Amino acid sequence: MPNVIQIRRIGGGSMARSILVGGDEIAAAHRRAGQIIDACARLEAAVSYLEWQLTAYAWDKNHPQATQPDRQTALRAERANWDKYLHLDGRLTRVTRAFENAPVAGRVRQDARLQQLRRDWEALRERVRSLGLRRNEVVHTALGWSDGKVIRQIGRPWKQTTVVSDTDDNILWSELGNMANEIQSYTTELGRLLPFADDDQIIA
Repeated sequence: MPNVIQIRRIGGGSMARSILVGGDEIAAAHRRAGQIIDACARLEAAVSYLEWQLTAYAWDKNHPQATQPDRQTALRAERANWDKYLHLDGRLTRVTRAFENAPVAGRVRQDARLQQLRRDWEALRERVRSLGLRRNEVVHTALGWSDGKVIRQIGRPWKQTTVVSDTDDNILWSELGNMANEIQSYTTELGRLLPFADDDQIIA
């Protein structure tokens, strides 16, 4: 019988309003920032998964005599050595390097669609990087209240502030989620033409 987790609501309803001026607006901005962080983490995972599958393909081609258990044992050991908290730029660079692995690059040269997908990666990488920069503008700032508005602050030595836009926050949240889905779909198509070796596969 499956485990059942029950969540009990305390207080019987909606959150109490803040007694501080601007407190509710700041709390809402914090929630949106959390959503943006979560969406970007999903994007980072999609990028790393793409690298992982390219790595698995290259390992398999470099070890043609390996049995399936040997392959999975070696791949698990490889995965254990990865930095699971690597920043987004680092993950993007690792994918590009994975495309440059000799077995991957050699297979790409043999297929016109793979060549196009390899070119597509350059554009995808820059779009992801741009979203990462926009994420930084949200999550590497402190929230405050000034002149009846929520502001984001970058402290000393810059001392910069910008007015928070809930519309812009929601757009970024949506774009990060959509980009994660796009990277997953890209990985799925790539895997049909460049058959991946790892048992752990996501079909999007």
